[in-house]
Amino acid sequence: MNAEDQKNKDLIMGNNKNQRNKPKKIITDNEDINNNLLGNSLDNKNINGNNHNKHFQNILDSNNNKNKNNNNNIIKNDNQNYINQIKSVYDKSPKLNIEILNSYIIPRGFLIQIDPLGMISNSLRNIRDGIVYFGFFSPEEENQKEENNNNNKIDFLIKPKDDNYESRFIGQHFQIKFNPYDLKYYIKDLGFGYGTFAKLTKETMIKDNYLINIGNSYIVCSYGIEEKEDIDNKEKKILNIKIFDNSKRNDILCDPNNNKKYLIGRDVKCDIIIDDNLLSRIHCTIYFNDELGSWFIYDGIIKNKNGEFKYSTNGTWLFLIEDTLIDDDMIFKANQNLYQCKYV
Repeated sequence: MNAEDQKNKDLIMGNNKNQRNKPKKIITDNEDINNNLLGNSLDNKNINGNNHNKHFQNILDSNNNKNKNNNNNIIKNDNQNYINQIKSVYDKSPKLNIEILNSYIIPRGFLIQIDPLGMISNSLRNIRDGIVYFGFFSPEEENQKEENNNNNKIDFLIKPKDDNYESRFIGQHFQIKFNPYDLKYYIKDLGFGYGTFAKLTKETMIKDNYLINIGNSYIVCSYGIEEKEDIDNKEKKILNIKIFDNSKRNDILCDPNNNKKYLIGRDVKCDIIIDDNLLSRIHCTIYFNDELGSWFIYDGIIKNKNGEFKYSTNGTWLFLIEDTLIDDDMIFKANQNLYQCKYV
């Protein structure tokens, strides 16, 4: 790939070279999805009622605002060049099926079919530009869209479970975008609704301001002071995690000079104990990788010397603040809906 092609790729995906990590793949299983997960997509019950959760909501809003601004920049890119790139690789590119695993509104098993140019059929936006937008518009906007379909900014409608929805629910919730350079699809939250979260099935490098959902609790990660070892002069990062557990907040400093591995769950043997009935005894693990000089998180624990994992019952979920590669069988949730992706 020449320099011009690389520049076009970066423009299309809104990337920079240091933005995305390539986490190591681990063994996955097909554990049952607990229906309680659908209540954890930042609905009103979880985000209102106390100062700690209001503070947490401010963090989510800050991340959402960044996504709105970033999305505006990406959309202003050379769309025609992007579409031409897609058409040049269309015949050899996979399609993507998104199946509804659980929902209050959409029938289970319903398939949303996507190809490199967009939704294959039944798109409300009816524009084939390589992007599919999921979201919700108000009843007033629904009446207007019939008069002028070009004003519609949503391909697939996600309705709330009742009429008592907040204004933040109206808009584009998340997008799925095709990358013609690696023939893959990417997903990103767009700042409206109550958050789009992907289920972790890999060891994932923790980046600054990552937001993680486990059970009814949320973890906000940020990096603090860096200290250098005397022996090999490598930098070691101190990870600051804020845990929002229903009515309280805990701040914990993870210092790799003191402890390189932290078990999180409701068992008394865990390094970080959270009183949450939806958590497994050992729910997830945070550890420091000396070789890479970074913190990682994975769901569950390593159960044997062969590196096989025992996963939590209800999963560990990452907020999709940036374009995230959709892997085959990826599971994600947004606004009381649970989805699974499959390349075809």
